Amino acid sequence: MGAGLAESAAPVSGATGRIRILVGGNHPIFRSGLGLMLGELSPAFTIVGEAAEAGAVADAARRRAADVVVYDEDSLGSASVLASVAQLAPQRSARAVVLLGLDAGDSCREYLRAGARGLLFRDGGADELGFAVRSVAEGGVYLTPRLAGVIVRPLVCSGRPGGSTGRLVGRGDPLTLRQTEILDLMLTGVSNAEIAAELSLSEKTVKFHVSNILGKLNLKNRTQVLAHLMGGRITAEGGPEKG
Repeated sequence: MGAGLAESAAPVSGATGRIRILVGGNHPIFRSGLGLMLGELSPAFTIVGEAAEAGAVADAARRRAADVVVYDEDSLGSASVLASVAQLAPQRSARAVVLLGLDAGDSCREYLRAGARGLLFRDGGADELGFAVRSVAEGGVYLTPRLAGVIVRPLVCSGRPGGSTGRLVGRGDPLTLRQTEILDLMLTGVSNAEIAAELSLSEKTVKFHVSNILGKLNLKNRTQVLAHLMGGRITAEGGPEKG
């Protein structure tokens, strides 16, 4: 499973190691079922509350001292969830994981900019959700691999014969088609060796392309790529990219 990209951030779970989870969704059966499923996935997961409306989530998360909020976009509506995530972000104590509908489209970038730290589709497996919740609680970010192409699209050159010059990134140079493919895979959390195997390239060639991608973005590593996608909030955390 691709582990997505991780930011350098302090974990939010308490000294006990338990992760306090609030579930936001419009349907009672969904909320109960999701709570039961999470509880069965790990003894560290504790459901501390539910919210039937997105507008009530931020207050409930504060009152219940939640570490992670899991939103159901399908039942709450993308606009309501987006507004709620933006309300939740300044609290810094609770982090948002959004279960996306299958027609999420470009809304995933808006969720990232609003402060969401986990994005996956609601038809994904229980293990993926558990991994996302734990990653977010530990200070990371989880992006399901299926979102990679949607997130990368605004950054890259279209590369089609006779097509437009595409969007410019970083210092103003468009990414090539090969660099687009590699950036796509980078966002799923795979290593350079795995990218090389997937694209039938040598690892040395992949490292060369990764270096050029980061150079065009004026970034140092994968962590900063994610921050760039979230609206340019680049930190000094992390060293140069490694293979």
